[in-house]
Amino acid sequence: MFKRLLVIMALLTFTFVLTTGCDNNSDGSGGLQGMIFGKNITITITDNETIDAEHLQKVLDGEVKKEMPYFDLWDNDELKKMIDYMNENNYIIIPGQYTFNQAWNFESGLFVLNNGEKREVFKFEKNS
Repeated sequence: MFKRLLVIMALLTFTFVLTTGCDNNSDGSGGLQGMIFGKNITITITDNETIDAEHLQKVLDGEVKKEMPYFDLWDNDELKKMIDYMNENNYIIIPGQYTFNQAWNFESGLFVLNNGEKREVFKFEKNS
């Protein structure tokens, strides 16, 4: 009798865990549905390049392609956010080497990592 009760309790527990897990995943509040994965992109901007909002808009429109990793590998929505930010503030990106992940979001000059941490990647200055 004890074994039968133990088996029934185990089945009930398993069923509860299974249905709770499915409910969490189906309503978007659990699991990996909200997690975005991407590769790191390293972009080098040389002293003779001017990377402003206009240039990045050309990248977004497909007019600028490079053989090395470049802004076109980044999510279009996030690139558009950076273009808008740079346009509003009349910014250019200072020459240098910058590394960020494709999955990071862009908000007001900072990247937002998957864990919510904010990180400065690009150095901006006013366009003269």
